[in-house]
Order: sequence, then C-alpha cells, then structure tokens
Amino acid sequence: YLLIVNASKIDEDFAWIHSHASHFEPSVQVENQSPLWAGLALQGPKSAAIMQRLFPQIDERGQPSASLLPARNTIVSLPVANGPLLVARTGYTGEDGFECFCSSQSAPFWWDLILKTGEPEGALPCGLGARDTLRLEAGFPLNGSDLSPEHTPLEAGLGAFVNLQKGEFVGRDS
Repeated sequence: YLLIVNASKIDEDFAWIHSHASHFEPSVQVENQSPLWAGLALQGPKSAAIMQRLFPQIDERGQPSASLLPARNTIVSLPVANGPLLVARTGYTGEDGFECFCSSQSAPFWWDLILKTGEPEGALPCGLGARDTLRLEAGFPLNGSDLSPEHTPLEAGLGAFVNLQKGEFVGRDS
C-alpha cells in the first residue's frame, strides 16, 4: 500500500501505523519511504487537458488512442523513462485534478515539465494556502489541521466521513 499523509505528520502517523500493524496481521511490515518520494499536484478544470498532452497514448499506427490517465479516484503507474511515476486522480481541491508521485530526484524535472506543458492554459504554481482554501470549501479534512487526537471528525463537523454503524474500528470509542 502507498499511504499519502500530511507531511507535517509523517513521523506521528508512521509511529501509529507501525504500532498497530501487527494487530491485524503478524507478518505485516511497515516501511517509511517518505524521503524517497515527492508529490506534485495539478488541479483545476484544465488539468485533464494538460495531463493528456503530457501522457498521450499512441497506438501501433502512431495515432492517438485511449488515454493513459487514471479514472477518477484511481491511481496508475505510467511507463516513463525516469520512473516510476504514479498518477492519482483524486482532486483534493474539489476540482478535477491529478497527484503525481515520483522519486525525490526526479521531482524538479516533473515540476518544470508540468508547468511548461500547462503554460497555454495559464498553469501557475501555488502553495498549500491556496490548496487549503479550496479543500476546506470542498469539505475535505486534513489530519493535523482539521483532525487531531484532540478533535474527532464529529467535533470537526466531518461526521459524513465516519460510519458509526460499520462495527468495530480504531477510535470508535472516542
């Protein structure tokens, strides 16, 4: 499994996951590979057009065919020369969007290529403040910000993300 967590909570989340891993399956091994990976997000109504130009699928006749891009709420591994490149289509801003996960070393290459490819659409870099404004408007919680050991999803007004009828789960008593 690949788990993407709030970067400010990596150590805390890893410690929690590690402490619970053997409760479910004794042979489970947990490895924190955070320093090896980078994540870049391209969000917005023009993100699919930009990504399609970055990753066109060419058939055996050299003609464009079906996209290599993932469907909504899925992830794919794209065949690239400096890979691996994992592309998820989740849209953490409430817009259509893509999250690209690559090696830390190749991140500057992908950053530059995504921005250059998106120039015709007006793609611009932005920071977490812009992302946070959009995700809040969409009602997407962020661990360490909206959720914490001191603030349950119910207390944060995020009860829609909790199914109290599903049986036992970690944190149910809280």
